[in-house]
Amino acid sequence: MEPSAVHRSMRTAQEHLLRLSTALEGEERLDVAARGLKRLTARLREEPIRSLLSGTGVGHALHPMLVDVPIGCWSSAIALDLLGGRGSRASRRLIGIGVLAALPAVASGLCDWSDTEEAEMRVGLVHGSLNSVATGLFALSWWRRRGRARGGWAWSLAGAVVASGAGWLGGHLAYSLGVGVDTNAFEAGPQDWTDAVGIVGPEGSVGRLDAPGARLVSVHTQDGLFALADRCSHRGGPLSEGRYDAASRCIVCPWHGSNFRVETGAPEIGPAAIPSRSMKSEARRYASRCDGARLVRSASGRSARSNGRPFPAKAGYLLTYRSTARPGLPRAPPLLRGATRSTDAMSGHCRRATS
Repeated sequence: MEPSAVHRSMRTAQEHLLRLSTALEGEERLDVAARGLKRLTARLREEPIRSLLSGTGVGHALHPMLVDVPIGCWSSAIALDLLGGRGSRASRRLIGIGVLAALPAVASGLCDWSDTEEAEMRVGLVHGSLNSVATGLFALSWWRRRGRARGGWAWSLAGAVVASGAGWLGGHLAYSLGVGVDTNAFEAGPQDWTDAVGIVGPEGSVGRLDAPGARLVSVHTQDGLFALADRCSHRGGPLSEGRYDAASRCIVCPWHGSNFRVETGAPEIGPAAIPSRSMKSEARRYASRCDGARLVRSASGRSARSNGRPFPAKAGYLLTYRSTARPGLPRAPPLLRGATRSTDAMSGHCRRATS
C-alpha cells in the first residue's frame, strides 16, 4: 500500500531523529565532561542518599515521578498565558513551583545517570543539560514577570521548547537504551518444574545455576538453599559474582552494590529500585529452598510478556528434582554428578546429591 503524506512525514522525522540519537551515542568528546560531572556529584552515590534518590523505597525509579510536577506546572502556566492573559499571577506562581520542584528531579536524574556508561552516559548528559537549560529559562521567566503585566511569557515558551527536546531524549534513554527499566522484564524462564545445573557450595557461599531459559544465583544460608534470578534488575550485573551478607541476609551486586533479600529478591539498598519480576515477583516465583527434605515454593500469577503465555499459579525451579518440562524443552542434567532425583514431584521431597 502506498504510504500517505502523513506516513512519509513520520518516516522522514524518524530518520532525522535516528541520525541525531546515533550521533549522540557515539560522540566520545562528551566523555570528558561526563566524567567530570560524575566526580562532582559523587556524594549522590553515598547511602542513604543513593537509595532515596533511586527510588528503592517506592519500587521503581523515582525520577519519572518527580518530573511530573515541574512539567505539569509549566504546562499549566503556558496554558494560562495563552488562554487567560499573559499577566496572570497564577502563571508566575506555577512557574515558581515548577522551578523549585525541578531541583529534586534533577538530583534523582543525576543519581540514576551516575551508573551509566558510554552511549547511555552521553545521551543522559545532553538530556540533563537541556533540562537544566529549560529550568533556567523558566526561572528567568518567573523573574521577568515581577510587576510586569506582559513580561516573561516568551522565556517560558522557549523553556517549553527546550524541555520538549530533553523529554524526547529521556524517552530514548528509557525506551531505546533501557536506562531505569527492569533488565529482567521480558525474562520468561521455564514454566514447569525443571532441573537446574550448577554447583552449590558450603553455607554462606554464592553459586550459579542454569536452567532452560533462565540463569540463577544460589545462596546457601543456615536456613537452607535459596535461588534467585542471577541478573540484577538495576543494570544487569551478575549476582552470582557478588557476595552474601549474612547479617542482612542479602546478596550484594558486584557492579553497583545493590542489596537483595535472598528470601524474596526485594531490594534493600539501592541503586536498584525495581522489585522486578526477576528480583521480587519472579524471585518469589522462582525462589526455591531445600529445607531438610522439603521444597518450598511461592506463588505468582504474573504473565510472561515475552511469549504471551501465563505462568502457572505456582512456578519455580526444582533443584535436583524430577523435571516435568513439556516436550521440546531441553532437558538439563542433574545438579551434581551422581545426583538422584525424587520420584515424587508432587510431594517436593529431595535427596542429597552424592559426588
